[in-house]
Amino acid sequence: MADLATRDDIARLFGRAAFGATGADHDAWQGKPYADVVASLFPPGPVGTVGRTPFADEAVRLTLTQQKNDVGQAQRWWLERMRTTPYPLEERMTLFWHDHFATAFTGQPDVGMLVNQNETLRTHALGSFRALAGAMLADPAMLVWLNGIANHKDGVNENLAREFFELFTLGVVPQVYTETDIREAAKVLTGFTVNTATRLATFQAARHDNSVKHVLGRTIGGNAAAAATEYLQLAEAALAHDSGKTASRFLAYKLVQEFGYVVPLDEVGTDPLVADVAWAIRANDEWDVGAGVRTMLLHPRWRYADVSDDRLLVRSPVELVVHGAKVLGITIPVVNTLQSQAVNASAHRAGQALFVPPNVGGWPQGLGWLSQTTTLGRYDMLNILWGAYRNQQRHTIAPPPPTSDLAYWTWWMGLARLSTSTTLRLREYLDAPGTTAELDKAASLFILLGASPDWQVM
Repeated sequence: MADLATRDDIARLFGRAAFGATGADHDAWQGKPYADVVASLFPPGPVGTVGRTPFADEAVRLTLTQQKNDVGQAQRWWLERMRTTPYPLEERMTLFWHDHFATAFTGQPDVGMLVNQNETLRTHALGSFRALAGAMLADPAMLVWLNGIANHKDGVNENLAREFFELFTLGVVPQVYTETDIREAAKVLTGFTVNTATRLATFQAARHDNSVKHVLGRTIGGNAAAAATEYLQLAEAALAHDSGKTASRFLAYKLVQEFGYVVPLDEVGTDPLVADVAWAIRANDEWDVGAGVRTMLLHPRWRYADVSDDRLLVRSPVELVVHGAKVLGITIPVVNTLQSQAVNASAHRAGQALFVPPNVGGWPQGLGWLSQTTTLGRYDMLNILWGAYRNQQRHTIAPPPPTSDLAYWTWWMGLARLSTSTTLRLREYLDAPGTTAELDKAASLFILLGASPDWQVM
């Protein structure tokens, strides 16, 4: 008998991995094999594959690669791509990698460098982590952000090497690398410069340390003819540690933290989902991110969230903005209109500005998203989304569901059901005396339902 998808499955799967479900998603997939629903989220091959639908905004992206300082324009472009993409899991993974390889706009790197990096993350989003790790070591925005361009044989800078081990590949629980490994890795990475006009990275042999380096038990360097590719040997050394178990476990842990549930650090080595995702990533030395993500989304421990075990996640501000825009059918134009700027700014106030992560460690997770200020920002975000809806769509699309029909609203907002407490609170509001106009009451219902734990937490 086929394992069929329920509304709970669809709400959780799309809510965590595809910027939220809509009523149409529920209609399309409820009662279909769950494995088929998961498969539908994976794009048909990597970026650029023949026969794959191209992104409609590709011309805009190419224009942004020449942009210097208007980060708001890039932020609005990416929010709209998240809303409209035919490949939502790929875009959601691009956001994950943007946080994992957190690189921020500082003038240098400029906006164009970050948009180019964004496309590199997208290209490898569900592909080879081996290829992605190597690409990030020579990425112009990363080289500028983590002082790689200041790293040369006469002045070794350890910043990129340290973060590559600590934040990007191996983690710190347990810490398997030493300070000597970091110093030697930094020597491996000497020699790169970035032309800020062309936004291209170049390896300059005269700046490279050609000595023999010893990193994580491996010997790298000593051959001037191969100096330009030593950074790839460094990436390989990190991935190969303990037969790939260290890096794959760290990546699996990060994926489960992002899409599944909070794993205490002292349980990383014993959590069954982390173990299975790690194995899928490193199987046959493929370092296949897509295989790991597929394993995670199909896994019973991921699929059947247990609230008592705290296996629910607070969604990020960007996820909520995009989901709200999808539900309402509003656009987020790249041009700086009053509404698009306000929608983008609302995500900032809630704690997440695209292309401007707070530090190299990225954004918070779970309850770290919530404070008095950011919670108010989330509430304000819903009000701004509704304002954009009324401004853009009131004459072109059907009105929202009748406020008397909470089941219709639940479907419209992409949820499987409402909790008893949320239902009671909404009924109290709807049953209160007054003569509020239906559209105004609908606005309040959207904001109240959107601010509820049912929609904020998946």
